[in-house]
Amino acid sequence: MVGGSISIGIALAENTITNDVGAYTENAKITTTDSGDVEIQAIENATIDSTAATATIAASFSIGFSLSGGGAEANSTIATTTKAYVDQGDLNLSGDLTVDSVSTATANSDASVISVSASLFGIAASGSVAKVDISSTTEAYATPSSIEANDINVTAQTTPKAYGKAGGISGGTSYAAGISKADITVNPTVKAYAGGDITANSLNIQAELILPSSGEAATADVMASSGALEVVSGT
Repeated sequence: MVGGSISIGIALAENTITNDVGAYTENAKITTTDSGDVEIQAIENATIDSTAATATIAASFSIGFSLSGGGAEANSTIATTTKAYVDQGDLNLSGDLTVDSVSTATANSDASVISVSASLFGIAASGSVAKVDISSTTEAYATPSSIEANDINVTAQTTPKAYGKAGGISGGTSYAAGISKADITVNPTVKAYAGGDITANSLNIQAELILPSSGEAATADVMASSGALEVVSGT
């Protein structure tokens, strides 16, 4: 008796965040008294998780073949824009001016696959790919026509954290192969600047790329395992 079996499975997870967050004044005339401060702040906290998993099993208990193939891909993308700014206009402040833009981006991708083929001629193959892309933009600036204040602080801060995990297990009685790949891109843009007619006791401008409080900014975890299965029969 001759027979065969084929099993194929594919899983795909893809998530994207492209928020635009802004806090600003444009062409405004602002006057404060009695040590009045002005604070303009934009905050973005983006978190994304993508998980893809698949398992395939092919078996033949006669004289024949079996083919098992599995694939999984998980993609996470954060491409947010966070801006805080003062553009044009006239500001006459008796206190301080603070322009602050803060962005936190956390992205995780997890792809896993199991492929098993058991027969006289069993072939198993698997492939898993985890992709993470953080390309956020964080910007703070003050470019009024004129500004008078005590202290002026213009700051932009971003904290990215990316984790990609790809794993695969393949087992076949004749042949087994597995490929796993984690592709991580962390490329944020951070800008802070000021211009125009500025009068102040102090001017502080900072653009900061900050490491996460725990772990690394980018982490890749890859595992691929393949091996031959032994089919034992007895009477």
